[in-house]
Amino acid sequence: MASCDSFLPGATFVLLNAKGGTALDDCDSKEVRGHSFHGKPNQQWKFINTGNEWAIQSCRMAKEGGPVYLSLKNTLSQNAHLAMSPRPLSWYVWRVEGGLRIGWPNTSYVVELGNQGSSEAGTQVIIAHLKVNDPVQVWHFSRVDIINSEGPPGVPLTPNAAPEIKSEGTDSEGDTL
Repeated sequence: MASCDSFLPGATFVLLNAKGGTALDDCDSKEVRGHSFHGKPNQQWKFINTGNEWAIQSCRMAKEGGPVYLSLKNTLSQNAHLAMSPRPLSWYVWRVEGGLRIGWPNTSYVVELGNQGSSEAGTQVIIAHLKVNDPVQVWHFSRVDIINSEGPPGVPLTPNAAPEIKSEGTDSEGDTL
């Protein structure tokens, strides 16, 4: 596994599913679904280092005004739905060919775009057992300030500007990003 320490902290990312092409979307600060890319704050994510793992924070604030984090709707199980929570949870995040995988610590569960990676807007994002080489569990990532180079970092992306996934150099182990 390639380390994420060299590129995740302090940056804001858009995550697109490698199969469906839809963006990881914090819907109403409650549910997490795959939606067509528009680049607004509910499709922008910050990775907060919690030691050996990462809390994943939406750039959309909760209606009550506080931050919300990637979580589970109910208990950890195959096909459990992802949701948002005001409490940060820790996730494993690691580089794979073509993007990132996001997994539940000390298990074989990873984040997956449901319905076999459907490109249909509103597809539920779930947690499922790791399937090696399956793009439904891989998320392309692009820094918001890189794909939105016409404005200051963190400005929402324009709705019709689909992001081009670009390499960002190498990480601390010399792996290409």
